[in-house]
Amino acid sequence: MSWLERVSAAPPDATTTPVPSGNAMKLGHPETFNSELREKAGMHSPPTPPEYMGFEGEYDTTGLAKRVAKQLDEDAQVEEVSTLEIIQREAVISFAGTVPNQTALDRIMDIAAHVDGTQAVDVSQVSIETEAK
Repeated sequence: MSWLERVSAAPPDATTTPVPSGNAMKLGHPETFNSELREKAGMHSPPTPPEYMGFEGEYDTTGLAKRVAKQLDEDAQVEEVSTLEIIQREAVISFAGTVPNQTALDRIMDIAAHVDGTQAVDVSQVSIETEAK
């Protein structure tokens, strides 16, 4: 199962208490700015906001979460964590479920925080397996 299969959007009336990562980037931060994707998004009328850019710049309500999932799939340091779900709440990426250890969670948070459009990463609904036992 790939990370993309565990992507969902929060209901419009959902609330979240984001836990900003030390690496969380503001929209358009030079380190995360994806100029190719932004150019594709700019071709749409109106232009697609960064948090809703799909893989080709199209409007997608889970675009940011899907791009985070793609980065997680492509990162060799991140193992498949089938017990973790990715939820998008506007420009906040939330994770829910369990991870095997703190190192895995830190890497996942770092990757999510560095995807263009991420304003905060919320891990308040994540537990670490060693702590859960």
